[in-house]
Amino acid sequence: MVRIVWERPSRPGWLVGAAMAVALVLLAAFALRSPSAVQGEIRESARPEAFLSGGARSEIVLKEMSETLRRIDARLERFERALRESEPEGAGAAATQSMQNEK
Repeated sequence: MVRIVWERPSRPGWLVGAAMAVALVLLAAFALRSPSAVQGEIRESARPEAFLSGGARSEIVLKEMSETLRRIDARLERFERALRESEPEGAGAAATQSMQNEK
């Protein structure tokens, strides 16, 4: 009687080690993965302000315009004062009188 003996081919040790390392990495990745549902403190954020209505918006614009006009007036006053100081005596009085006549 003839006996047939089947022998398993030997696997290299590095292949088994690599397979175990991949399995370990996959296991760790699944274990450390955060759950899809997160529990935490719920805070209400400040509600965004709605657009201002026409009256509220125009009030802000008018205040800004008033501020700008005051600055322009102050600059013009300084400019006129500098002009009056730089002109000779007789010419300054005539210029001031002509300015007042224009207003």
